[in-house]
Amino acid sequence: MTKIKTHTEEDIEQLEELLNGRKQIAALCKKARNSILNKTENENLFLFKISGAAFVDFYFKPNSGGYESLKYSQYYGKINNTKLDSFLAKYKGFADVIAVGTQ
Repeated sequence: MTKIKTHTEEDIEQLEELLNGRKQIAALCKKARNSILNKTENENLFLFKISGAAFVDFYFKPNSGGYESLKYSQYYGKINNTKLDSFLAKYKGFADVIAVGTQ
């Protein structure tokens, strides 16, 4: 269970970093667009170079190692068909949906 907690915390941190990175890229692209509209591209070449990050694939990959370890361990029988089991399965399902949605 400790491993699942740690992996969940890491997943949340990864999602926050992904969100912040995407916000920064969006802001850079907006500045680049404004530079084009203002015809100041030559003054902002570095801006155009770094705004190319918008075309890089950054996506969420949840760490389900702890869940998978528990699921295939001898201890899983103790939580099988309990609220905790249901919660963990739902969490894993939501994490997988988020992972697909970030691609």
